[in-house]
Amino acid sequence: MPSPPNWPPTPCALRPSPFPHPVLHALHRLTRALLFPAYWALDQLLGCWAPAESRSEQSWLRTAGGAAGALLLLLATLPLTLPALLLWLLLQAWRRPFCYQPPPRCWAPPAPWCPRTEPARSFGFFSANLCLLPDGLARFNNLPHTQRRAAAVGAVLLAGLRSSPYGATGCGSSVQAMPCGVLTGAMPASLDFVCLQEAFDLRAERRLVSLLASNLGPVLYDVGTFGLQHGLHLKLLGSGLLLASRYPLLRAAFQSFPHARGEDALASKGLLSAQVPVPCLWPCGTREGRGLE
Repeated sequence: MPSPPNWPPTPCALRPSPFPHPVLHALHRLTRALLFPAYWALDQLLGCWAPAESRSEQSWLRTAGGAAGALLLLLATLPLTLPALLLWLLLQAWRRPFCYQPPPRCWAPPAPWCPRTEPARSFGFFSANLCLLPDGLARFNNLPHTQRRAAAVGAVLLAGLRSSPYGATGCGSSVQAMPCGVLTGAMPASLDFVCLQEAFDLRAERRLVSLLASNLGPVLYDVGTFGLQHGLHLKLLGSGLLLASRYPLLRAAFQSFPHARGEDALASKGLLSAQVPVPCLWPCGTREGRGLE
């Protein structure tokens, strides 16, 4: 069945960078690079204080040595960290509350729906709470090894990203074997939308973005409003939301929740909405646009 000449549509306002100008985007990447050593050191210090089972004397010595090294690194990077943090806070005023990862050029969305030849079309949705926190915080929830768990989650997701029955094509590699020791249930076949929550760690999230963009389609990630918000609330973590679609994404918006308490106040939790076109040929050969939100 031939597709309409204007399918897939061009996204209206979804550019990959969350900033309106390349200079702002470059400055933001620079500030994140300058902040990363202090972020990593602080994350390691938090991990050292996380509760654990009884440790041997040798384990305590390793923990103390790691904490001392992380503290020295944190102190050594303070001269760069403080101005970088101030610049990072300033840049948040121009930042759109999400990043957009377009699919590769070889990607093709599902073919338009023709009711005469295809009476019904279904959509496969998958949602999961991943709890991919920075490793130091994750240890307090007894969920360490964030990067390894992200790789395992990616392997599980690949099992559900098989070819769509509606003609969509991805550009990713073949499904990899599951890591040893991973317990998982059966994944639904032919997923169209993947909605993930609590993907707070940006490095782990980027692993999933790379996999989903090449095997499914466009991805919204790094969602949230950072920095100082109304009421002088400091948001250091994003919303943890990630949305991937087998269909093109036309528009997206994020609305943060106005009230938060405790450690949740550090995260920019909220509602992410997106508009997805689902074209309909009725009668076959005549295009009628329909949207899915």
